[in-house]
Amino acid sequence: MVLVSSNSNKWVKYVKKLSRRRFRDREGKFVLEGVRAVEEGLKAGGAVEVVIFSASAGVKARGSQLLENAAKTGIKTLEVNENVMSELSNTETPQGVLAVVRRQEVSLYDLLGLSPSLLVVVDSIQDPGNLGTIIRASAGAGACGIILMPGTVDLYNPKTLRSLMGNIFQIPIVNAAERFEVLAQLEKAGLKFVIGEPRASKAVFEVNLTVPVAIVIGSEAHGVQSDIMARPGYRVNIPMSQGVESLNVAVAAGILLYEVIRQRHN
Repeated sequence: MVLVSSNSNKWVKYVKKLSRRRFRDREGKFVLEGVRAVEEGLKAGGAVEVVIFSASAGVKARGSQLLENAAKTGIKTLEVNENVMSELSNTETPQGVLAVVRRQEVSLYDLLGLSPSLLVVVDSIQDPGNLGTIIRASAGAGACGIILMPGTVDLYNPKTLRSLMGNIFQIPIVNAAERFEVLAQLEKAGLKFVIGEPRASKAVFEVNLTVPVAIVIGSEAHGVQSDIMARPGYRVNIPMSQGVESLNVAVAAGILLYEVIRQRHN
């Protein structure tokens, strides 16, 4: 295998272009970085187009096994020197491996066809780290899927993907293009909207979450938008100690999710 030491290599240039959202959207591809994330991409099957690595990945047992698995499945591998890897990486301490991955699109109707009992609707979250944490919590809680409403930060933003640590493949995610259709179809499917609201009269553990629900997570600055607030469902608060005004939105999402799991487990 020839060692790539120049930024003029076509794959190196392609990865750099994928740092731009418009190019990612046009190509329908994104970049995963880190051993664990690329491992999950390979397990997902059929999505990884090329694995790019440097010597620092190949000398470690886990990285070496990853490269061997990629080669066995016929996926192209490309070795670059550490300088090139440093330029391609979005982290301060690169693990020496990344992959170009094709998006696996999921439609709203695909998701509703599963007769979901627990969905998470993300409404205009702006921080990539918060989005990644919400998705990880949703996957961990066994949610049936996630719907990203228009105006939400890009799922394929490198910071979002880094916080996901490969969990993008663990749960179906819908990138919604139109708000009204999503809300109408969720309501038609019989899901109750669960919205965290500090001034709500009932605590989250006082309502029945054993029925099919869609937990709605609003933006950090403005909360849940009015068109969702008008839908039938529960408005709930998360009890907190006196003097504490609010929680981080991703923390609040985790609490709501695991209250659903607690009720259903009992």
